Amino acid sequence: MTTGFLLNLVLFLFSLYLCSSRAFLLKNWKAILYSVLFTGIFSTGVCVAFVRYQLIHYDFNQDTGFEIAGIPLAAVLLCFTVPFASIAIYQSLNQRYPDNSLDRYTLAFSNMLLGLCVAFVFFAYTMAYSVVTFMLLFLFLLFIEFRNKMRFMYRFYRTYGLIALSYFLVSMALGTINGAAYHVAHTVKFNLAGVPFENYVLLFVMVLFTIYLFEAFKSRNHGTA
Repeated sequence: MTTGFLLNLVLFLFSLYLCSSRAFLLKNWKAILYSVLFTGIFSTGVCVAFVRYQLIHYDFNQDTGFEIAGIPLAAVLLCFTVPFASIAIYQSLNQRYPDNSLDRYTLAFSNMLLGLCVAFVFFAYTMAYSVVTFMLLFLFLLFIEFRNKMRFMYRFYRTYGLIALSYFLVSMALGTINGAAYHVAHTVKFNLAGVPFENYVLLFVMVLFTIYLFEAFKSRNHGTA
């Protein structure tokens, strides 16, 4: 079993453990399923676009050789297991620490991130990987903070912080996952644990999209906002 498949298996089993509450799964299985599917399909589509425009290249010698549209199967699976893990961690943290009083400070923090996105797009306009990454973050964050009526950003930020830390530690231990190589000329040339900073931004977008969909589907199914 390759490192990529092993990581998928660990993520999946860990997520099942966190979601071990039968009541939670029975009550929210549709919200979980739809959120994971939509985020996974979207994330896979973004990866396909990056590969097609040669912004990312995968070393298939580090994988089983199975691919989907030029992406290793293990990398595609991560587009689905990471959202599932995001929901599991999000729900687990909410159960242990239900207080949401700090949410009133998140809008200011989000506005700062929006400003940083504009700055990155302006100064890195020749770097396609960076521009697409920060534009995605800008659009998602703008919609969720100013058009969306549900408030969950504090809970999202703490979830993302834990996931980003885990990603950093895994990258430190394993190196580049799935043998991915990046077109350096199209990045800001700032790496964390050997991984382009843009990947942490894409992870932010993936987790944010997942949590938003989960809350939206959950509120629709339960008839609450």
